[in-house]
Amino acid sequence: MDISSIALGGLSSAESQFNKAASSIAGNSPAAGPADTVDLSSSAVALLAAKDAYAASLATVKAADEMSKQTIGIMA
Repeated sequence: MDISSIALGGLSSAESQFNKAASSIAGNSPAAGPADTVDLSSSAVALLAAKDAYAASLATVKAADEMSKQTIGIMA
């Protein structure tokens, strides 16, 4: 499996996690119940986790790009 495709899947997963947490904060999530009972602390933790997952996946994409450039440089 290609490193870039794994990293892109991680970016997509982090984006989904972020959107779910944001919807929960906004009160648009059916699982969250009424908008006045949103657990902001768990939603904030979910947002931070999504941010960190996105950053890690982005770093993986950058590393894969650098590895590809190095490989092309060796072959040239």
